[in-house]
Amino acid sequence: MPSRDPDARPVYYLIASAGFPNLGDELITRAWLRYLADAAPDATVWVDTHSPGPARLLHGESHPGVRFVDTLWRLSSEAESEDPWEVASWVQQVVHNPGMSPRWHHGISLLQHLDVVHVLGGGYVNKVWPKHIGLLAGAASAIDRSGARGAMTGQ
Repeated sequence: MPSRDPDARPVYYLIASAGFPNLGDELITRAWLRYLADAAPDATVWVDTHSPGPARLLHGESHPGVRFVDTLWRLSSEAESEDPWEVASWVQQVVHNPGMSPRWHHGISLLQHLDVVHVLGGGYVNKVWPKHIGLLAGAASAIDRSGARGAMTGQ
């Protein structure tokens, strides 16, 4: 686990299904970003979502330090297998060994410098979309790799 500078800005990593748009997911994401704008206005807040561009347009003003990526969504969708256990295993391996997926290396490397990993919602993790289990596996691996606190709220 990397040591963090105690004077560094806190880094939050929110995993969400924002940007589609879907009213429930957008409300959940917006509510957490607004909460963090009040509770941690100096923090850097990364939102990992399947649609970072549209999410930026919808939520980019909700927190002064918000940024948008699709790292865990891409890793999950690019797993070769449809089997949830194999997807989860692959995503965990890649988070711990970013060189396995050089295209996403920078986004994966970001996962080692987090203070909080928070999965928002979760209705998108189900049998209909078996690869989405990779999001939970990636969150768990990011927590393990960074020493971050973990949270899940929503469905």
